[in-house]
Amino acid sequence: MIVCAGSMPSHCSDYRDIRKRVVEILATEQNGGRRYNRDMTKTAANRARPVSAINQWVLDALKHANMSQSKLAAALYERKIISANDRSIVNKMTIGRDVTANEVFAIADITGFPAPNETDDLPPIREEAEILRILQRIEGLNPNNITVLLSTIADFRKINMERSSHNLHDDQSSIATPRRESQS
Repeated sequence: MIVCAGSMPSHCSDYRDIRKRVVEILATEQNGGRRYNRDMTKTAANRARPVSAINQWVLDALKHANMSQSKLAAALYERKIISANDRSIVNKMTIGRDVTANEVFAIADITGFPAPNETDDLPPIREEAEILRILQRIEGLNPNNITVLLSTIADFRKINMERSSHNLHDDQSSIATPRRESQS
């Protein structure tokens, strides 16, 4: 086989063509050779939305404290609430990961943003049947315990209602007392 000066085997010329094509692509890129394509980069417009109210609460807490996910992760790690000083853990808390009670209370303490209260939107319990249903859901109570608790709650409700009606009557009587004019 005779090799001419400046020539190369045919399999090497294939690589030269590929390299030449890559250089052409990089030279014509608008951004001077992006490292990521458009689909790989996330902007605020297409960022994942919070899945639940607790995920939204974490976002609101960060915004309230004007704190980055990295700083919150460092503070949670310092308190030994999370296992690593990793911003991605906090990021996952904002988009769908379940947030534990310890994490919620620590985030509330760190950011100064009040922890959510699931009972805020619930109406008050007024009927004895509702109280009974709740007591029956408590694990470890036997029927006798439930009866005692239900009667205790009923007694307290009765006493408090009597006190409030008594105070209401006292207030009315003081208002209804005629004003005495001083005699001179």
